Amino acid sequence: MGNQISANDRIIVALDRSPFSENLPLLDMLQGRARWVKIGLRSILVEGPGILEKPNERGYKIFLDLKLHDIPSTVASSLENLMPYGFDMVTLHVAGGRGMLKACREVVDSSEDSRKPLLLGVTVLTSLDHTDIRDFGVMYSVAGHVKRLAEVAQQSGCDGVVASGGEVKIIRGACGDDFKIVTPGIRPGGQDDPFSDQRRVMSPREAVELGSDLLVIGRPIHGADDPVKAFDNIVAEIESDQD
Repeated sequence: MGNQISANDRIIVALDRSPFSENLPLLDMLQGRARWVKIGLRSILVEGPGILEKPNERGYKIFLDLKLHDIPSTVASSLENLMPYGFDMVTLHVAGGRGMLKACREVVDSSEDSRKPLLLGVTVLTSLDHTDIRDFGVMYSVAGHVKRLAEVAQQSGCDGVVASGGEVKIIRGACGDDFKIVTPGIRPGGQDDPFSDQRRVMSPREAVELGSDLLVIGRPIHGADDPVKAFDNIVAEIESDQD
């Protein structure tokens, strides 16, 4: 799957600025270059799902990163109420259980809307490491825990997972080439980000080599002096890896 995706199609630009209107110049600058944008929980909570109209009217695909996690009926009804706003991927915590994931699968499959979002399971947040997961009673490695959660996600009807680059290879081995993997914690050119909570990070080049399909990149693009140049440089980095 991964080798068939163009570099431009791999990058999900995270729209992290608040209020959401501050993201509109970036949407205009990258229109025709970037294909995907990510909108997170904070923006939806503060301004409502109506903000999806702005990237939709500009032709972007939308990754709605809400990390839904509750009892099955609550998450399923929430997803059903969100779908009319239009988006292409949405995140669900795998820790919500098989019943919750399957209920969301049923909502998407039964929808009469032609735009059916992909369901992505959130495995272990990139802000966590092996020390953190031991607090939850997980005594084996982060990679082993992620592998198990990815298998549960696939068996429960998810189209893919969100996972750090360090776990991509083990997920590919367990879930196959058609299982989509979206990787956050991406640092172009190996640059550091002192403002990030993410601990398990990787460059775009490394993530694609390991088998990531899509890469979530925020501050390295929207925080750059020239976001268009920053985006193009990331595309070039990915393409150089594919030569």
